[in-house]
Amino acid sequence: MTAKAGDPVTPTPTISKIGGTLDFLKSPILLTLICAYTYYVLGAYEAQQGNRNHGILWAALSIVVSFVVAYLFKGGWGALLIMQVLLFFGIAVFRALRES
Repeated sequence: MTAKAGDPVTPTPTISKIGGTLDFLKSPILLTLICAYTYYVLGAYEAQQGNRNHGILWAALSIVVSFVVAYLFKGGWGALLIMQVLLFFGIAVFRALRES
């Protein structure tokens, strides 16, 4: 059904909580923080196995990758996730080569 002249305009519904919107969920900053925290925790977990704690380094790499993808290449959530997965595999390959 198409709108005709004189029809009332209904606003697009938004998800709101206490009068605000959740537009920050569209921002790559949220995904960057989640990934950086995840890499930090993974580094701390590996340190419990007797290795050095590289959590801060991994989190910093995650933030750098997210910045490059999101702000320099204007990538969205999909590109950020793909690059974070590639970072994970890159760390794994680097560690496997270093330990062999």
